Amino acid sequence: MQDAAHLRSSDDAARMEAGRHLGWNVIQSDDLTLRERGEQVIVEGGGQGHGVGLCQAGAREMAEEGSDFRQILTHYYPNTTNTSLAPESTRNR
Repeated sequence: MQDAAHLRSSDDAARMEAGRHLGWNVIQSDDLTLRERGEQVIVEGGGQGHGVGLCQAGAREMAEEGSDFRQILTHYYPNTTNTSLAPESTRNR
């Protein structure tokens, strides 16, 4: 764990390196700060993932709670419009 104090914070490389040391589900965001306190490394952060786009775990949870794909996409991509590119004759089959 000694190497963790030398990680750069707030980037994917730091999270990946920390994941190798701590386990892959411990730090879930690139938005993190690392600092030393004595022999400890303090990891502070917020959010999950990279902060852009759809969170697969969150989308799955929304689906399990009954949200359909339109509700999920609207949640993760507000102010967008969902349209079909398929010809009308092939929709809703």
